[in-house]
Amino acid sequence: MIGYLSCELRRLLHRFPRWLMLLLCLGGLTLCAAIFGQTGLYGEWGSFAYVAAIKAMIKPLSLIIGIIELFFVFGDDLKAKTMQAAIGTGLSRTGLVLGKFLEIILLTLLDVIVYAVFIIAFGALFQAGLLPVQLRELSVYFFVEWLKTVGYMSLTMILLFCKRSLGLALVLYIALYAKVLHTVARLLLSVKAIDGLHLSRYTLTASIDTLQTYLIGGLSGVGPLCIVLAYCVLGCTIALLVFQKRELEL
Repeated sequence: MIGYLSCELRRLLHRFPRWLMLLLCLGGLTLCAAIFGQTGLYGEWGSFAYVAAIKAMIKPLSLIIGIIELFFVFGDDLKAKTMQAAIGTGLSRTGLVLGKFLEIILLTLLDVIVYAVFIIAFGALFQAGLLPVQLRELSVYFFVEWLKTVGYMSLTMILLFCKRSLGLALVLYIALYAKVLHTVARLLLSVKAIDGLHLSRYTLTASIDTLQTYLIGGLSGVGPLCIVLAYCVLGCTIALLVFQKRELEL
């Protein structure tokens, strides 16, 4: 699995279209944050206005990164059937699923770090003067967006390995990002018989939102973090189970 992961990372990190799309999207978001901050929409120009603008521009980060990585991590495999070739060379299905998930973890983390570098660079360029406490607050938002991307991707992998359809996976990922499934789950869990258990607080989206609130407030977020990690493990486990039973198409 390590060899497969290493080869995949080298291939993806040298994909120029991927870097071009990523840099254009992240650079565009950062530039918009600097411009909107200076227009006075968030008060007098300075670190507070810049941070307020950045928070608004961070919101679509998990959507942008998730879609880009879906295309480049799974797109070629589905078109060229390289996963079948990898299994044919001796890679186990377990190793393949875990390898793909580790790819997502590492690549999305790199993407978020690149965006953070953009943020700091543009802040220096436009003389925003970010304070240490503001950098800490932004680091929480970056971490939460990365965790959100990983969590949504782990659930999307179930559909990818079951149906092998990038289109359906994109629809599912966007539905998760837009909180469509979270809203449906809340409606289902609001039935009187189980409403008193407050199970809706344990959905992936609610757990991520709670974790962000805790971290921003300086509280321990171990509980919500464990729930999010449990969803990641659950997603990978179900993806592996459905992939184990699926016949490979030659």
